[in-house]
Amino acid sequence: EDERDTVLNAPLSALSRKSITNPIALREMLDDVKRNGWSLATDDVVEGLSALAAPVRNPNGSVVGAVSIGGLTASILGDHGEPNAQILASLTEACSRISDQVQQ
Repeated sequence: EDERDTVLNAPLSALSRKSITNPIALREMLDDVKRNGWSLATDDVVEGLSALAAPVRNPNGSVVGAVSIGGLTASILGDHGEPNAQILASLTEACSRISDQVQQ
């Protein structure tokens, strides 16, 4: 939490029109990521490109890494702006398998 507060209290720079630069909005997004167990970044660095990411955990449940899949926004998102279900399922399965192989 201390690291999170340090980042959120610093100025946030925009890389695109969709970059989150409001600390309250970013805090809410991070809460969603924690709750969902995955992250979706839509056009936030380069418009037209998006990414899904999920954590790799050690046996204690601590996050020790992450796997991200990036591509054209039209490929990463489904028809209604939600993550492509097949990509998300593959990503979370891969992260689960990697996590199973992580040593303490």
